Amino acid sequence: MPKRNIWSRILFTFGAVLVVLLGSFTLLPDIDKEMVILHEFNFKPEPVKYLSSLFKERWGLYTIFSLGLTPYFLAIIIMNLLKLIVPRLRRFFNSGLGGKD
Repeated sequence: MPKRNIWSRILFTFGAVLVVLLGSFTLLPDIDKEMVILHEFNFKPEPVKYLSSLFKERWGLYTIFSLGLTPYFLAIIIMNLLKLIVPRLRRFFNSGLGGKD
């Protein structure tokens, strides 16, 4: 039984690494890479410009993981506002184990 537990942990770790790699190399569509590089490079202090020139092949690439938590927080805010307006959503969120607090 312990060998199965170890193998499941190893497979989970490889799966997590694969998800991170796919998310960090999957580019967002319809973003002009040259304009992003010019905009970000022109408004940076000199030390940051030097460091960014060292990593210019990855600079300005907007991937799925480069979005950060902003879409998540925006979705939370929108759902909370909709919950105040739409009674059916309010009942949905108040039902179940999470809504009985």
